Amino acid sequence: AAAILILLFAPTAVHAVAGDSWRAAVPLMRILAIAMVFRGVIVLAGQLLDAVGHPAWTLRLNAVRLAGLMLLVPPLAAWAGLHGVALAVLLVSAGIALLAAQLPPRALR
Repeated sequence: AAAILILLFAPTAVHAVAGDSWRAAVPLMRILAIAMVFRGVIVLAGQLLDAVGHPAWTLRLNAVRLAGLMLLVPPLAAWAGLHGVALAVLLVSAGIALLAAQLPPRALR
């Protein structure tokens, strides 16, 4: 719900809080709002894995997430600056959320 509000009202909120000089932050906020939806899935998957006694799976998910960020942030930052960094966060978060959704059933026992 918060992501939808950010997507819809980011321009108005940024203008009201910080003024027009921060208008360039709106696209970044929108990209990161979508990324945080996926990040929420990752956090919930980690909590579930910890609760069923498999913290090693949580560690693996976070290690893959870190590796993905380390691989994608530098080239995307060089290509598109902060927008590239936000895009890297979005891509990695979406990928890890999909990976978490595909965890084998044995991981949840």
